[in-house]
Amino acid sequence: MLSRAFQQRILIGVAELWGQQTMLLRKEMTRIILGVLSLGLTFPLALKAQDDLVKAWKKVADDAWKFAWEKVEEEAYAKVKDDPGLPRVLLIGDSISSVYVGPVRRLLQAKANVHHPSTNCSSTVVGLEHLPEWLGQGKWDVIHFNWGLHDLIIQADGDHRVPLGQYERNLQELVQRLKATEATLIWASTTPVPERIEGGGPLRRNADAIAYNAVARKIMEEHQIQINDLYALAVPRLKEIQVPFDVHFTFEGSEVFAKQVASSILAALRQCSKEAIP
Repeated sequence: MLSRAFQQRILIGVAELWGQQTMLLRKEMTRIILGVLSLGLTFPLALKAQDDLVKAWKKVADDAWKFAWEKVEEEAYAKVKDDPGLPRVLLIGDSISSVYVGPVRRLLQAKANVHHPSTNCSSTVVGLEHLPEWLGQGKWDVIHFNWGLHDLIIQADGDHRVPLGQYERNLQELVQRLKATEATLIWASTTPVPERIEGGGPLRRNADAIAYNAVARKIMEEHQIQINDLYALAVPRLKEIQVPFDVHFTFEGSEVFAKQVASSILAALRQCSKEAIP
């Protein structure tokens, strides 16, 4: 039989990965887990075989997560065919927005055409370079935007990818360009960074997220731009919605963001629209 310690190792793995999966993947994972457990109950396993089984389970879970992430990005970056009778909304952001843009589209279905550039919008440096192509030639009614997580990355030399002073100058220029569109603007604050990051991701500090958000807030208040404080939304429930030791959030966590993002956009559309929006 499977030893109690081995069963605990499997259950710990399940607990860590469970919140990261869609319902479809959870069903598939359940099938795999039950198969592994039944195998162990039927055939006594040597310690090495148990280790091999744990490695195999982890690979399946990792592959499932990568597959799910690819599907999320495919949905986020898909071209949107506008309904000409609906207002146009542009979401600009990094991988955090890539996960919540799908749910936002569903929440605003029949209320707005929701677009996202077909890429991770990365840092303010990338934003300054590519904003013209992201804005395109069409008219935008609302632009919900963020830069930050890629700016505050700590590089090998210990410096930030985009130092705070440069971030402030870049963001000021980006805001001026966005204001020129005459769209209603909504700034999304940068989401929290865990104190420890595993898996080879870039080094970040939550103290920097707070500092960069403070600079961004000052700019938005100066320009009287609405702030959608996703940082404040996330902090009380990080254990529930953030992937452990990772800047990203579970799919359920992204649904939490999506509801607030959609709500802020809908409020802005109702305020600036001459026609009633349900």
